[in-house]
Amino acid sequence: MQKESKYIVADMYAQAWFAAALDNQCADAVFKEVLALKDSFEQNQELWKSLCMPVDDEHIVLPLIDEMIAKLKFSNVSAQTLRLIAENKRIGLLPLITDTFKNLYYHNKGIIEVNVDTVIELSDTQRHDLKQIMEDKLHAPVTLNYRIKPEILGGLALSFNSFLVDDTLVTKIKGLEQLIMEQE
Repeated sequence: MQKESKYIVADMYAQAWFAAALDNQCADAVFKEVLALKDSFEQNQELWKSLCMPVDDEHIVLPLIDEMIAKLKFSNVSAQTLRLIAENKRIGLLPLITDTFKNLYYHNKGIIEVNVDTVIELSDTQRHDLKQIMEDKLHAPVTLNYRIKPEILGGLALSFNSFLVDDTLVTKIKGLEQLIMEQE
């Protein structure tokens, strides 16, 4: 028996979940639920690690999933999908499934996800201006993900799709070093 790639399996679940959300005309609501689920992974990593342990007893996992569904007030589409994932012992794939769902949603809506690396937190005005500039340049709605990276020393780096715009101080310093080395 050939073992399936976890990425292929996660993709199948995400596509089915997204298709169900589209069929039920609740893609926006389900997308918010997926983001809440992703947030819960980050907030309570120990719970997710324990849920992902290989346990044959679904009497342990399913009640925890049902409790989470009730607490987060998930739609029937998300509730049924999460129960199916749990019943099929694929809870460990939820981070991959939710990432894939998010990508499907963005693609469907024409949204471009832009990662922004900065050395310090940007002000609300700077965030607004950057979002506006990116939407104007890309001719599409964007969502910005900010990461604080002290190692870049200053400036910012933007990455989206397969592009990287690196205007960081560390890159400029490395460029100067290269130029000086070539001149010697």
